[in-house]
Amino acid sequence: MKSLSSALKAHIQGKVLTIATCWKVTRTDGVVEGYTNHIRDLVVSSVTYKASTGYTTSEIASNSDLAVDNLEVYGVLDSAGLSDINIRAGLYNHADVLLFFVNYEDLSMGIGILSNGKFGEVSLRDDIYIAEHNSLVKLLQQVRGETTSATCRADLFDTRCKVIRMPSDWP
Repeated sequence: MKSLSSALKAHIQGKVLTIATCWKVTRTDGVVEGYTNHIRDLVVSSVTYKASTGYTTSEIASNSDLAVDNLEVYGVLDSAGLSDINIRAGLYNHADVLLFFVNYEDLSMGIGILSNGKFGEVSLRDDIYIAEHNSLVKLLQQVRGETTSATCRADLFDTRCKVIRMPSDWP
């Protein structure tokens, strides 16, 4: 279960909500950028989240069986959002992304985390960018290094194989 401050929890249980979503993107070069769907910029934990009207998201597909939580972000390139130069340079590919919500009327209530993960490949189509966001569970599904086994992991005669193929063995 995702934890919320008691104040934020009470606010979202109320009848009138003043909620904005925010994206914290840490590009592969270490630069941190923030974006919000609110009408004005918000400063949360010393990061300025730029008001950007040019993006929309799909629904977050989430479940409890360790499947990857996915969503897609679609946006129009504008001066407040992701730049085409940085997208073409690949700085957003596999960037760390934190998606959360805040009460924009009282930022001291803290944040409610919606998703924490990474972008996949970020692509451009005309003046629209498309980014797939995957939760951190995806990292658990990726193979890092080799798997071990009781038998040899090399293929016969490949560069790791200790058996030398002699010309007389050639067909």
